[in-house]
Amino acid sequence: ILVAILLLIVYCAARYGHTSIVSYIAICSLIGAFSVSSVKGVGIAIKNLLAGMPVWLYPLAWILILTLVVSIATQVNYLNKSLDVFNTSLVFPEIRRAH
Repeated sequence: ILVAILLLIVYCAARYGHTSIVSYIAICSLIGAFSVSSVKGVGIAIKNLLAGMPVWLYPLAWILILTLVVSIATQVNYLNKSLDVFNTSLVFPEIRRAH
C-alpha cells in the first residue's frame, strides 16, 4: 500500500492531479488504511494505559500516534487539493464511492 501511495503522490498527482479527480481521491482512500489501523492501535494503547500498563514506554504506541498524525494530515492535504481543483459536488460523491 505504501508503494502505491508514494507512486500516486510522486507520479500521478503531479501529472494528472489537475485533470483527473481519481489521483487525489485514490491517495486519500489508500492512506485511510493507515488511519484506520493506527486508530485501532491507539485505542488499544489507551485502553491498556487506563488499565495501568505503561504503554508510553514501548515504541509501538509512539509509532502508531505518529502514523495517525501523518496519515490524517496527508488525507486532509490531498482532500483540500482536490477541493481546490474540482467542484465540491464532484469530490464528495467520489469519496463515498471509494470507501
